[in-house]
Amino acid sequence: MTVWRLVAVVVIFIGVTVGWMILGTSVQFRTDSGYLDIGRQVEDLWGAPHTQSAPVVHYSAPGVREQGLELDSGDVTVNLKLDHRRKGLLWYATYDVGFHALYTIHNPLAETATATVTVQFPSYGAMYDDFVFRAGDVESTPNGDIDDGLLAILDLAPGEAAEI
Repeated sequence: MTVWRLVAVVVIFIGVTVGWMILGTSVQFRTDSGYLDIGRQVEDLWGAPHTQSAPVVHYSAPGVREQGLELDSGDVTVNLKLDHRRKGLLWYATYDVGFHALYTIHNPLAETATATVTVQFPSYGAMYDDFVFRAGDVESTPNGDIDDGLLAILDLAPGEAAEI
């Protein structure tokens, strides 16, 4: 092999390497910008990310100012079903979620207290099939706008426990 052929091979190798680097960078840039641009469209089509928080409980009684009440226990079951969806050239992981939770609270006071239980929905604009929210014997169902969550008010005797 002559020196000129060796130089030609090195020049071709460097040229191809630079070409692949430019192509890889442009594809990476388009993919990253695509996630930002298409992300809003994906949320419109299949819903936004969900973050489910536990119910918030406040209690009050005559002569006692309203205070937050911690949950005694929680038993949470989540069933996730992965469903890949494609938008443009990008694939997104979407999920069907089955969620069931059972929480318990109790009245720590020596007198009857009123507990206000609020549950927030994990995402606005999503569909919730077969949704039931029950605190003690009080059942609340969504009646339109769910942005403020659902509210249940129940009276608890001293030391009485209730399931949410």
